[in-house]
Amino acid sequence: MSFNVFNKLYVSPDYAYDAAYNRAIFSELRHGNGEYITYDELNSPGFNSEIIKTAKSITDIIGSEEGQYESIAHYLKHLFDQNSEARLYCDDASYMPLFFTWAKIVFPNINSDKAFTIYNLIKQREELVMPDNVNNRTFTASRLQGQVDSITLSKADFVTAYNNFNANDTVSGEYYTEVRDAVRDSLCIEIQLASYLSGNATVDVIATKTYRILTKVLFAFIDDLRQYVRDNIMTEKLRTMTGVTINWDDQNWEATLRAQSSNMDFLFDSSLESIMESSSYRDTNIETAIYWCQWLLDNTTEEDAEDGELYDLIIAARWVIDNTDSFSSDLSVRNLGITAVISADVDFAGSTLIYQNEYLREKINTFWIEYIYQLKRANNTDGLVLVSHT
Repeated sequence: MSFNVFNKLYVSPDYAYDAAYNRAIFSELRHGNGEYITYDELNSPGFNSEIIKTAKSITDIIGSEEGQYESIAHYLKHLFDQNSEARLYCDDASYMPLFFTWAKIVFPNINSDKAFTIYNLIKQREELVMPDNVNNRTFTASRLQGQVDSITLSKADFVTAYNNFNANDTVSGEYYTEVRDAVRDSLCIEIQLASYLSGNATVDVIATKTYRILTKVLFAFIDDLRQYVRDNIMTEKLRTMTGVTINWDDQNWEATLRAQSSNMDFLFDSSLESIMESSSYRDTNIETAIYWCQWLLDNTTEEDAEDGELYDLIIAARWVIDNTDSFSSDLSVRNLGITAVISADVDFAGSTLIYQNEYLREKINTFWIEYIYQLKRANNTDGLVLVSHT
């Protein structure tokens, strides 16, 4: 089970999940297990990460001795101050106090009922997507067993544990506020969206993150379009659409395609920069990406709906073109565009059009988004306030 604490710090009871990340391990079973201490001997890209902390329990790092912290909240603030890019891997015993601490940091108004709802939707999301997660190729037997062994607390047990944690918590409310103020801009999009939809935050709070997400969605579409063109470039349909005719004996089809225009060169660019698709790369190539959306619409008709793969691309391209303001370099125009996109997303009763993207699955909890949308559609402002950071 995982959730976004802030920025690039995550929490999961699955200590074995993706060893490519720097990580802290709080587990009675795995504490000190050499298998999870170093991967240097593997001499493989992605396995040069390090263990930044290891203990049997997260409570073991609380105290006055060297290397200990005043509270879990102080430890999280330390990680944030150090700009630590790490994940916290915890068994169930350590997970719950960490979850309660996180809740007290980010939700100043939350009650036990809403805290359980957030806990449960996170838990259910993790359990339902785990078997078909994009990372299933790297599943291990221990990870699958860990899912089986991991418990989901009943509401009664959760509330009891939550109340006990609060009763024994010696951290002042002022310190939780201090941490929240420090990490506010790095809180996950779900929390910031709730604050915006409650009316207690302007669109500026989530505009930057939403824009970054939308550019990922746009370039995911470009990836799909590129694949469609690659797979079908020798068909009559694509030859007509692109105006490119490749001889069957041509020994370098890619070069022939890229030579047609700078836009075509962009579509088939296989440089490391294009493959990595950093945020700066997406910003630089926004206009070209939008060009390809318009190109697709200009070169297809309603009859192309018979081609299921092409039809899906047309729908995606139409959405981009209808919402180009959301990609504007003019911040005032962009914010208005994003406001309209979110409003339409809330009103749409199907899957979220903004945040549900396969490439974002681990970053965005769509159950959480839909819960927030339902609160908004019901005009439940009080409920939105309880699950927001305002």
